[in-house]
Amino acid sequence: MILRSKWVVDRKLNIHANGIVDTGGPREELDLGEAILMPGLVNAHCHLEYTEMRWKIAPPRGFTQWIEQITAIKRSWNEADYVRSLDLGMREALEFGTTCMGNWICLPQLVSRIQLSPMRVWWFWEQIAFRANNELPDWDKWPEQVSKRSDYWVAALSPHAPYTCREEIVKKIREWSEQRALPWSIHVAESQDENAMFERGEGGLFELLKKSGRPMDDCHGMTPFQWLMPQLKAATSSVLLVHGNTLAQQDLDCLKKLSRRSKPWISIAYCPRSRRYFTHPEFPLQECVRRGIHVCLGTDSLASNSNLSLFEEMNLVAKLWAKGTDRDLVEMATIHGARALGVSQREWEAWQDWIAIPCKTSDRKIIWRAISHFTGKPFFVMINGQIIFKRDDLK
Repeated sequence: MILRSKWVVDRKLNIHANGIVDTGGPREELDLGEAILMPGLVNAHCHLEYTEMRWKIAPPRGFTQWIEQITAIKRSWNEADYVRSLDLGMREALEFGTTCMGNWICLPQLVSRIQLSPMRVWWFWEQIAFRANNELPDWDKWPEQVSKRSDYWVAALSPHAPYTCREEIVKKIREWSEQRALPWSIHVAESQDENAMFERGEGGLFELLKKSGRPMDDCHGMTPFQWLMPQLKAATSSVLLVHGNTLAQQDLDCLKKLSRRSKPWISIAYCPRSRRYFTHPEFPLQECVRRGIHVCLGTDSLASNSNLSLFEEMNLVAKLWAKGTDRDLVEMATIHGARALGVSQREWEAWQDWIAIPCKTSDRKIIWRAISHFTGKPFFVMINGQIIFKRDDLK
């Protein structure tokens, strides 16, 4: 199919006026008119399982209280509730122009029950194992379980966080992922509660996990990132760190050194609106960019966000990051997200995943701003050369 548009942003993020994209397949033409045709967005971090928790958790007084509230809801849910959430969330993300996603899942059996979606999804099976007697599940069947559903779905693992997984578990997940050339991911340095636990051995999170049976002998004068450092140094496959709101200067310096290696690719998934919901410290975006640390964008879950729009994440970052450019934001929401999931530049450029947003401007200089400040939903979405939906009047 030939796609025509007033503006085309190609998969290398070059701008073309009156551009044409050949997606292969039938030799039909579709004129998108006064629009920007661009690569589909990549949501690097989401929990679709919690979609139906939108507005159901009262604004917490702290991160630990939020954990207690969401845990109570999860205990009251059955598998049908989670399946419904996954289906609703997938559809919503597609409507907002996300064509590729890293999604965290607690109940792996749900993958076989949800509606099949055309979206490219990296399914990170989240592991929580902080007690000494926790038995690990069998991970070896997980890739086959996911690939049976879709050729565009990938199975991966994620130790939830330093406070919910022993280091030996993180090491086993790292090794399992490396044997299969898969990325792995972990939430780290998300909240001040987490820092207080590891640096000073105190606070609400420390007390909650101690009461839950977690050994606390590793909570002594280190940041959560420092706790994780041995596994990052040993890593040979892509690693996606999630949140990073409370990374200390020495943590950022270590990340800078790790980022200079050719392998693995280490990224941070920044979730702007979720960070604002919790009133976590400001994510050190400028410091990361200055050090050459790779940053991508995520929405997190609707237990701490209002919708699954990456455009709105870009909107917020544009307001907070005075020294950044609008092109930087688009790169974070597209190419950087794919790279964080282990997708090579060659693979990315070969994908026929496109979205279109309305744009009447004739000024090339404001195209990036038109994208990063867009607030609606795309009127055209294509994945793997197949039109997922389009405005009715397009011919």
